[in-house]
Amino acid sequence: MLHPGAPLSPDRPAWRLYLIAEVLEGLCEALDWRDSFAVSDAYEAACRETPWGALYAVAAQEAPRSAERTASRLRALARFWPSLEAGRYGLERSEDLSLEEVVRAACGWALEAWSPGVAPVRSRVDSAAERMSRATREACLDMLARELPHALAHLKDPTPYRSWSDPAVVRARLDALAPDAFDRLSGGCPADLLAWLHAWGRQHALS
Repeated sequence: MLHPGAPLSPDRPAWRLYLIAEVLEGLCEALDWRDSFAVSDAYEAACRETPWGALYAVAAQEAPRSAERTASRLRALARFWPSLEAGRYGLERSEDLSLEEVVRAACGWALEAWSPGVAPVRSRVDSAAERMSRATREACLDMLARELPHALAHLKDPTPYRSWSDPAVVRARLDALAPDAFDRLSGGCPADLLAWLHAWGRQHALS
């Protein structure tokens, strides 16, 4: 079970992988939340060295979802793919998913942004991880300029952001971001892009 809201048949035993996050919360509480970001980074890195931890890191997709962090998650998953492929998984309200279905549901956005096409999920995971791990700021700008207009489709009213359908406008506004802010968006996660877009809109009185 990768998510506490996933259905669980009473007669089917299961590992509850979502408890990985509760262990992290307990660690941070024990440390009075001192250096919690560093603790979280170290904890995830340690978990990614195990099959279950690598799978959970991809399925949970917790922030930060930068290109570098997402590449590390995908590479860890690829390393353990053979041992995880035989399992069946529950994610949110879905049960009995294959590993490929979990990856598509949890981080299909990364595959679409960095390895689009119809190749098998396993090969797209490798390709996306490789491209993200060596992506320059320029490569991330190119990807974000392609993906942001798609993210706009999720807005109830995209009217105030019509100019964002122009890749040149997107590139200029993204390129003006400070390195840390840009890094947080560099993976191309639509949720992160929309959150930044809403913040930009409020700052410029667009929404």
